[in-house]
Amino acid sequence: MFDRRRRKDYTVIRLGEPGDVVPMKKTKNEISQSMPVLLPIIFSAGLHDAYSFFCRGGVFANAQTGNIVLMSMNIASGNAAGTVKYIVPLAFFTLGVIVAKVLFLVLGEKKLFWKQAVLLAEAIALFAVGFMPQSMNLYANAIVSFACAMQVHTFNKIYGNVFASTMCIGNLVRTADTFVTAISTKDKEAWKSCGLYFTAIVVFAVGAAAGYLLQNRFGNYAIMFSAALAFLASFAFIGKERRNAEVEGQAVEFAFCLRRVQRLRHKLIARIFGVRIDIRPQVFQ
Repeated sequence: MFDRRRRKDYTVIRLGEPGDVVPMKKTKNEISQSMPVLLPIIFSAGLHDAYSFFCRGGVFANAQTGNIVLMSMNIASGNAAGTVKYIVPLAFFTLGVIVAKVLFLVLGEKKLFWKQAVLLAEAIALFAVGFMPQSMNLYANAIVSFACAMQVHTFNKIYGNVFASTMCIGNLVRTADTFVTAISTKDKEAWKSCGLYFTAIVVFAVGAAAGYLLQNRFGNYAIMFSAALAFLASFAFIGKERRNAEVEGQAVEFAFCLRRVQRLRHKLIARIFGVRIDIRPQVFQ
């Protein structure tokens, strides 16, 4: 058993008993929380909403609040077909969150990183939607909503800050909140967070505009641009995060080996000189 202790810029691993202190540098935020990976994902989220609304019958892929409002309107007017039109994406959005969580539980600590699995599944699903005719809009919207739900559940942090990769209301609230915090406290980190949230909103809006233009030009096939972005993003981080995990594992293994060597050395000195060695915590920087 070991516990972790923070000291300045290091994560110190304490192994077994007092004295078993071996440092390990802080690992940076996951590459999946970085802008290079998240920008195409946020962009594609805006594209999803524009595509589903303008090309697939006025349904929101991400903005389920809008779907709930439209569903309620159809219920109130007694329009059964219209009600089903909005209930289905709501149900599949919920299912997408559940599937993403299951993937995390199954693959989170295993060889295949679960975030890559989510992106690959999303790419395949969106690519298939591009071949669905207008008569299958109900199924197309269900699949897009399912993919969006997996994405928003999986990619929910940007450089350690909680955010939504497929919608803007939460990011808008956090932009305003961190802006006030930055003004009142002059905190540089608050300014940085404010900039990140604002950037996410702008990129989403650009993606929505691109989605509108692409669906005007390519029709049903416009969603394939989003599928391509998800596919490319899936390979942007997997190698690096796997290497980071291997390095951390090697650091822990090294800590155990180092402790054993220290114990053997102290026992040998005690036997030769007849003195007892007091093993004190050591921090290597």
